[in-house]
Amino acid sequence: MEADVNLLIIEDRQEDVALVVNELRRAGIAPLWERVDCEPDFVARLERPDLPDVILANDALPRCGAMRALELLKERKLDIPLIVMADAVDEEAASDRIQRGAADYFVKDRLGRVAAAIDRALEVKRLRGDKQRAEERLEESERQLHLALEAARMITWTWDMRTGKRSSSPPDSTTIWPPGKAPPDLDTFFRSIHPDDCQPLFDRVQQTLKDGSGYSVEFRIPLPTGGVRWVRGQGRVFRDAAGQPTHLAGVSMDITDQKLAERALRESEAKWRSDQEKVQQHLAKLAHVTRLQMMGELMSEVSHEINQPLYAISNFAEASLNRLRSPIEGAGPEILSWLEQIAVQANRAGEIIRRIGRFVRKSPAKLAPADVNRIVRDVVGLLSVDVRLDTVELELQLAESLPPVKVDRIQIEQVLVNLLRNALEAMADNPAARRHLSVHTESLPSGAVRIAVRDNGRGLESGELDRLFEPFFTTKTDGMGMGLSISHSIVEAHGGRLEAVPNPERGMTFQFTLPVASNEAPDDI
Repeated sequence: MEADVNLLIIEDRQEDVALVVNELRRAGIAPLWERVDCEPDFVARLERPDLPDVILANDALPRCGAMRALELLKERKLDIPLIVMADAVDEEAASDRIQRGAADYFVKDRLGRVAAAIDRALEVKRLRGDKQRAEERLEESERQLHLALEAARMITWTWDMRTGKRSSSPPDSTTIWPPGKAPPDLDTFFRSIHPDDCQPLFDRVQQTLKDGSGYSVEFRIPLPTGGVRWVRGQGRVFRDAAGQPTHLAGVSMDITDQKLAERALRESEAKWRSDQEKVQQHLAKLAHVTRLQMMGELMSEVSHEINQPLYAISNFAEASLNRLRSPIEGAGPEILSWLEQIAVQANRAGEIIRRIGRFVRKSPAKLAPADVNRIVRDVVGLLSVDVRLDTVELELQLAESLPPVKVDRIQIEQVLVNLLRNALEAMADNPAARRHLSVHTESLPSGAVRIAVRDNGRGLESGELDRLFEPFFTTKTDGMGMGLSISHSIVEAHGGRLEAVPNPERGMTFQFTLPVASNEAPDDI
């Protein structure tokens, strides 16, 4: 107990007050005390902010006895312990005063009890205050829990298996059940579940009652307005000492919004996949048209390139026939050599036709592991029909041991053909001796392969560079403006990136990346 006690004594005899104060001091208590002897003074004391800790009241004081003082405290809802002081022993009166709210009761000629009575009264008050604060905290916690459950659209519930009755928190909540439809018993509960979900839920509950495993299920509750409410329920069983189930308790959560969001997401993903397929189909058509346009532009060179081996074949064949018609001794090796040249030139023409046929073929995109360096060499071979390539110093800087990339080979060939032909056109105004073109491949730390096409042509202005990959934008007088746009789309569809970088001195570098095929060997080796 604190050393000092703020004490109010209701007594009309000063000498009795002195006896009480002296006894407290003898017991080691230094009281801060005041005395009143009538109701007005007592009421005035209660109106001050520094309320007393304990009140000692004379039971027989005519102008403000102990019971009247207790009534005044109750009217003002003041929790101040009041100890009754009596002139003589009266057990019946003592019992009555305690029942009516007095903290204690003692007789004046037994003042040795006063210190213990005050100590006990203060301890009871402290415990009462602790209990009240605990109850207030519990009430606040329950209120916060109810708010949290309602915000989360959840309830906690308990089924009494002996009575079949239900209770929930928040009580009578409409979070899960439609207004007025909360089931009071298990039979009503199962009748309220969607018919398709009722039996599976019933089976899970029965299994839980049997083995105590607990359950977590999703089910639907039909709504009076149509539609359903989706609920996720989790529960477990509680048993008595004999092992018999007494309660089934758990939580239920309204997951309707989640289900609707999942359905919307699935529909959105399906639409996105459909749109992507349409985009890829459209891209493939555009790419095919562009390849045909390229071949149209190269037809004169293709015709010239094929006519050369065909002319050679014709000459060698005619010479061989002439030798065979007019046999000359020892002409066999010469005829054999001419026949070998016919085969070489036929293969040369056939390879040109095969490359062109593969390049312009219309087929669905097919991703497969491929060797980047092989693609570069094949594209250079395809462009060998372009006479401009003969006037350019071409340098291939192809890194060794590159990992395979997973690509549609024809589409990547198309990108390279676009970039190489653009580079040739960009260098058209350069003197023949100053046309330098290089193709560079390398492996990047990021797990991709980069292909770079570098020229020393006229380059691009900043405004042209900003719009370079826009559809229908071109710097050529007779261009469609689709080549780079399609190339950009193809590279992005492969998970890579195409960019144009001005060279420090002159010209441009077009470079793009392709993702590496994980643990797969190229199928074009």
